[in-house]
Amino acid sequence: MRNKFAHNPFYKLNKSEVSNLYSALDQEDKEVLQAAHEKNRKKHGLSQYKKLEPKSQFILIAVVIKNIALAIKNELSKTV
Repeated sequence: MRNKFAHNPFYKLNKSEVSNLYSALDQEDKEVLQAAHEKNRKKHGLSQYKKLEPKSQFILIAVVIKNIALAIKNELSKTV
């Protein structure tokens, strides 16, 4: 995915790519993503996750991955 964006700034994500990225998350991270989206969906009248455009799904996944990275960083800083 990164290479596609790097070589084509107008590249558009497709459902298959985003689905593969979502599949790479472990079950707990999928549940966190779904729970957070469901809470906001009800509050703001958004579509269900599966009905979102690939770009919106990707953004949600990216937020979860960012939080995973921050959690790992925090854990590693405790061991130093």
